Amino acid sequence: VRSRLLERFPEFRLFIRMMMVHRALVRCAMGAQGAQGAQGGLLRAPTYLVPGQWTCATRPPAFPCSTRIARRACSVRATIHQHEAIKATNKLNTARLVKVSHILCPEDASATLAAVREALQASPSGLADTFASLALQHSTCPSSKSGGDLGWVQVGQMVAEFEDACFRSAPGDIVECSTEYGRHFVYIEAEQAQGEVRPMSVSDLQVLLTTGELGDLDLGRNVQLLDVREPSEVDMSKLPGPWKLYSLSAFGTWGPEVAYMLDPDMTTVVLCHAGVRSAQVCQFLLKNQFRDLRNVTGGIAAYSSIDPNVPTY
Repeated sequence: VRSRLLERFPEFRLFIRMMMVHRALVRCAMGAQGAQGAQGGLLRAPTYLVPGQWTCATRPPAFPCSTRIARRACSVRATIHQHEAIKATNKLNTARLVKVSHILCPEDASATLAAVREALQASPSGLADTFASLALQHSTCPSSKSGGDLGWVQVGQMVAEFEDACFRSAPGDIVECSTEYGRHFVYIEAEQAQGEVRPMSVSDLQVLLTTGELGDLDLGRNVQLLDVREPSEVDMSKLPGPWKLYSLSAFGTWGPEVAYMLDPDMTTVVLCHAGVRSAQVCQFLLKNQFRDLRNVTGGIAAYSSIDPNVPTY
């Protein structure tokens, strides 16, 4: 049955691979309950986090950090905010992504909680290093192995209390909150605005490919072109321009590393045969902090209707 589904619906292969990635990430996030299903951990299911983000603390980014990422230095003495207090004073800001690390301790481990609070408040100048060290030493979450780093998160990925603490805080803040899994020290390292997916008409794409420019888009400066079709499809019909082939069927190969293979800050134009697979890839890239995504409406099938030099298939 599976082979027949793969033959008739190539997208089914992507679904299987994404489920495999999803299960691996959920096991990382679920702590001691890792073998008991997605309901047992900090992450809500189903959630597709960035493949590989759990090890991003040990791997430098391939591109310079975006200037749109806001960071804030801590004061002379670090302040640990209580979630119960900021709920009354801070506005919930969900129109952004936040980079988060956390330390998870049992609620009844009063000595450990006091030690973590004291250590964090005593070393604001090296807060990031101190936080990572304390996470490695005290946190019961598997993320402790990477210094408590949870990577970039967005609304809908975390359990309610943890999420609320994250999105009521500013870069540089440390917030204490409680969930059913214990007491968390949540460190908000940075924030950035949500990206977006916009449609691109084939006529606009033709202008971009012909002239190299379209409004503020410059093909040689701030635009990257992605073709997510199969190699056999590209052999039958292709467009001019510096297209990079990222076949959807090979998602398991390029998916975990895509944020390092491409530049998330560039405008990314995504093309497939009819616009369906490209829409799926756009949603995946959006969760990988790609800023500006353009899905070619109708794909190369629509493009061939305005350019007789492009074969149909």
